[in-house]
Amino acid sequence: MKEESRPITNNRHTELARLCGSISNSSRIALLEKLACDGSCIKDDFIELEGMSKFTVGMNLKYFKKFELINGNLSAKKLSYCLNYKKLDELKKMFDEFYERINKDRGNINSNNRICK
Repeated sequence: MKEESRPITNNRHTELARLCGSISNSSRIALLEKLACDGSCIKDDFIELEGMSKFTVGMNLKYFKKFELINGNLSAKKLSYCLNYKKLDELKKMFDEFYERINKDRGNINSNNRICK
C-alpha cells in the first residue's frame, strides 16, 4: 500500500512567502522607505520617486494594497494611503521566527566549518 505524502508547506510558510514576495523588488523597497520617511498618510497625489514613473508608483501601491502593506483608497477620484505598520510588524515577526527556526542548530550542524554537500 502506497504511503500518502504530506505537504511540506503550511499556511505559515505560504503567508511568509507571500509577504516576502511583496517586497522582493528594489523599487518596492525604495517606495516603502519613501512612504515611511514622508510620515503621515499621503493624500491626493502619488509619492514621487526619482527614476519611477507615476504609473509604476501606482502599480506598486496597488500591489502593496493587495498584500495589506498599505492602508487607504487608491481610486481615481480619491487618493489617500499610508503604511500599514501592523502588517509590517507581522512580516518582521514571521521572518524573525523563521530565521530562529533555521538558525537554532547552526553551531551543531557545521561546527568544523565544513561545506555541506
